[in-house]
Amino acid sequence: MNIKPEIEKYGHKLDINISDDVKSFNVDPDHLKQMLLNILLNAQEASPMGGLITINTNMGEDGIEINISDSGKGISEEVGEKLFDPFFTTREHGTGLGLSVTKQLARSNGGDIKWKNRSEGGVVFVISFPREEMNDGLQTSYS
Repeated sequence: MNIKPEIEKYGHKLDINISDDVKSFNVDPDHLKQMLLNILLNAQEASPMGGLITINTNMGEDGIEINISDSGKGISEEVGEKLFDPFFTTREHGTGLGLSVTKQLARSNGGDIKWKNRSEGGVVFVISFPREEMNDGLQTSYS
């Protein structure tokens, strides 16, 4: 998956930082691609022209975290309460399925997804997978 040219085509910058301690983890690679794509497309729409979208990974005490942040205006608490509900959307042409599907995929791989507003503006979505989760032996590697 190379979404970077697509993101940059719309005037955004995509910065990807994969921590050295995150080389592989157990998750269905197609599910991971879909989760990242759903969040990145939302980040692209939320960020102003020339905005920065970042993907950072790190290995924490409990497992891996993938942080995707944008430079948009953030999410209200009212919207945030419904964010992962199927068919909830704030977009005129949205289906409201992207984040709902993302949450289902994360959970089917033993993980979860959360969001929070960043103090400097924008939102960060955190997809986490526990260290000990084996997920039927499926593994995604980064090298």
